[in-house]
Amino acid sequence: MKKPPLEKTIVANVMAVARSMGYWAMKNHGSQFSVAGLPDVLLIKEGRAVWLEAKRPGEEPTRIQEHRMRELIGVGCPVAVVRSAGDAKAFLESLG
Repeated sequence: MKKPPLEKTIVANVMAVARSMGYWAMKNHGSQFSVAGLPDVLLIKEGRAVWLEAKRPGEEPTRIQEHRMRELIGVGCPVAVVRSAGDAKAFLESLG
């Protein structure tokens, strides 16, 4: 049976597909100096910030991640939980 991909593999694939669609992409590296719960990937295109939280199939965001995503949505940023590059592509295409 095939193991689900590691989160870092999902992040790398998501960033690759976003870049192929013209987005600037940055991995958010959690550290003691960063804001807890920020999504894994920040994308920017034409001055618009988009946040993506990568999760392995079957995993869900933590409470703090859900809180941060609601905050970002509240200030007008599109945010999605993605489990594959295909999920990311579909979400980004839905933004127009």
